[in-house]
Amino acid sequence: MQTDILFPVDIGQWVRYSEFTNREQQDLQRENLTELPIANGQGRLRFVYSKYLAELNKALTSLAEKVQIEDTETVLEDEVYYTAKIEGAKTTRKRTAELHAGSPIDKNHEYSERMTKNGFDAVKLLNLYGNRIDEEKLIKVWRVLTDGCCDNSQIRGEKYRSGDVEVGSFTPPTAAKVPELMREWIQFYSSSELNEFPFIKAAILHVAFETIHPFCDGNGRTGRLLMNNYLIGQGIDSARAVSFSMQIDKTRGHYDVAFVDSENIENDVTPFLTYMLDAMVESYGTALTVQRQHDVVSQMESAWHTYFDITPQSDRKGIPWNGELLRPAVFEDRYLAECKSRDQKPENRIVEHFWKNCVERHGYKPQFCIGNKRTSKADT
Repeated sequence: MQTDILFPVDIGQWVRYSEFTNREQQDLQRENLTELPIANGQGRLRFVYSKYLAELNKALTSLAEKVQIEDTETVLEDEVYYTAKIEGAKTTRKRTAELHAGSPIDKNHEYSERMTKNGFDAVKLLNLYGNRIDEEKLIKVWRVLTDGCCDNSQIRGEKYRSGDVEVGSFTPPTAAKVPELMREWIQFYSSSELNEFPFIKAAILHVAFETIHPFCDGNGRTGRLLMNNYLIGQGIDSARAVSFSMQIDKTRGHYDVAFVDSENIENDVTPFLTYMLDAMVESYGTALTVQRQHDVVSQMESAWHTYFDITPQSDRKGIPWNGELLRPAVFEDRYLAECKSRDQKPENRIVEHFWKNCVERHGYKPQFCIGNKRTSKADT
């Protein structure tokens, strides 16, 4: 596949390949299908490089550069919690953090807690591997993920599953075909093909992995972990600062429908790629919101300390630090809209907002204002 000649096309709204949907639209989709070098039981995977997908990939590239890598441990706990929850783990976010901190597994909830703890162990193992994958590493990661919590053990093979399975209405390839399909999958993962479209390739790797369904159990957790792992391996370190599984859990119905829509006579996985990149955009948006909130709190604290630095003790009016008073106004959409209407960035409004809500309401009126810094006469 020559990705250097891949150009986005406008196909409008993708439709299912069915006698009940628009034939002209189906033909337009077929004419613009690009065949991939990996396959599942239905043959080579294909997709339409639509203008919408191109826009999503471009937006993600920009968002990935904006997200700062700060509290990766909290994000890791989010990811491990939600990816296990998607697969039926009965635990809580609080308990996930406790397991991450070393709390022993509760025997009364052993299956779910092993599933959760194994998630952390698998991430550590991938980090040791430097985010590179070959068959041996892949098998070891899967074994760590499913240690003590593996269903369908009757078809657990030495490497991949030894028996055939059904996933809902979808029938993955026979066990005999899995080794060759996974050889191609690993080769594609490690190749340079489509690396210029990393988020699209990550989604392709995920949907291909799930439709091959190489293991007796744990395919969803393994596939999502490897999707993130691929992005990190491509130098997109901000993938450590977002939880895609959190967004998938929020939109679980759409996630399942995207798989179903991608199970079609053309083996066209465009619906899943569209869903997954949309979910990634939302995930990065969530990370940016949290990042902005942290920045806002930092600005508020700075304003508080500035107030004490420039205000004589006799004039402080006993004003307490009141972050809760500021949080609603700062984080609500109306606050951002107000900043936009004044052609100001939110962070440039923090000090002014602090003075209005936490200082002036207590009776202290600053006598001078230089930009966003309030001063007393003694400072002029």
